[in-house]
This record gives sequence, C-alpha cells and structure tokens, in this order.
Amino acid sequence: MSHPAKQGLIQAFSIYIDTLVVCTASGLMILVTNMYNVFPDGGATALIEHVPGVAAGTAWTQMAVSTVFESTGSGFVSIAVFLFAFTTLMAYYYIAETTIVYLDRQLKYPILKLVLKMVFLLILFMGSVQSVSMMWSLGDIGFGSMSYLNLIAIVFLSKPALRALRDYERQEKLGIDPVFDPKVAGVENAQLWEEISREYQSQTQSPQHKQIGKLTEEQE
Repeated sequence: MSHPAKQGLIQAFSIYIDTLVVCTASGLMILVTNMYNVFPDGGATALIEHVPGVAAGTAWTQMAVSTVFESTGSGFVSIAVFLFAFTTLMAYYYIAETTIVYLDRQLKYPILKLVLKMVFLLILFMGSVQSVSMMWSLGDIGFGSMSYLNLIAIVFLSKPALRALRDYERQEKLGIDPVFDPKVAGVENAQLWEEISREYQSQTQSPQHKQIGKLTEEQE
C-alpha cells in the first residue's frame, strides 16, 4: 500500500462494518425474534426467559435466524462464526508477528518468533478445551489491556498521524494516487516508508509524483 492513511481509513471502515453493522444486526435479530433470556446480576431467577436452558452466545443467534430459515439458519451461523473466528486468529497472529519482527530488529532476539508461535498454539488449545465463560473472561482482559496500550500509543502517534492524513488529503486534491514520503510530510524516523516511497516514485511517470520526488531531493 502506497500510503499509511489508506491503511488507517480501510481499518476504520472495517471496524464500522464489523461493530456497528454486523453486531447491531445480530442483536436486533435476537431481540425481534425473542430468542434471549434476562437474568439479574447474581440472581438465579430469570426476569425474562424466552429460551429456557440456553446460555447466552452463538446459540441465540442460531435460533433467531432459524425462525426465518428453519433448515439452513443454524448451519449458516455456524459457518459464519467459524470463518469469523479463523480470520480473526490469522489477523491477530499477523499483527503479533509483525510486532515481533520489529522488536527482533531492535533487540536481536530471534527466539521471540518461536515463543510467539508456542504461546499462540497454547491459547488455541485452551480455547478448545476450556469453558466458554472462561475464554470470554480472558478475552475481556486481553481486549481491555490492548485498549489501554492503544490509547497510550495514539497519544504519542497523534502528531505524525495527523501529518500523514494531511499529506494524503493534499495529494487527493491534486487528483493523484497518494504516495507517502515521510520527508515531504514532515514525519521522522520512518525509514521503511522512505524505501516504499522511492519504489513507487520509480514506477510512476506522472508529473505530480515527479514533483513530490523533487521536493524530497530539495529537502535532502
């Protein structure tokens, strides 16, 4: 990808689809079809019990879809959940391995990648044998920890991120496919993007991109 702002915009859009659209649609299906139970905190007596004995989770969604598609609803939800879980695991492993590669360059510990694979396999094994409630609790702890770390990182990265966004918008107004050059955008310590920028500039012959290259040479 030629510009980090593209990655940011795509990821923001994917969160919108995943959280706002898919999760809201699932919740509305469950509510509209009355396939849910309501228990007070710490109470054993149900306030509302439309599906007695069925714990909260994927089963409610399966039952909701089955009210409309009796023969295929449950199977469709099962396949969708499998694909969602598989792609989520692959995405998180990719993110983790990318981080390990960066740390390996800084710390020079090749064993880090092997440790990551072992921990990842251990978590997969635990997820297949432990109770759903326990795994959800561990997931909540993991997501909560990740959120705090991300918020701290966002504070430190807000300035270069805004510069990258302004650079993207500037090139969009020029009517060209944005190519990120850290030196033109005023972002420091981004050697990888400097290499990516040179590769893209060598592949294009547009006057606009040539102008960006000239700006880079002048700053050097």
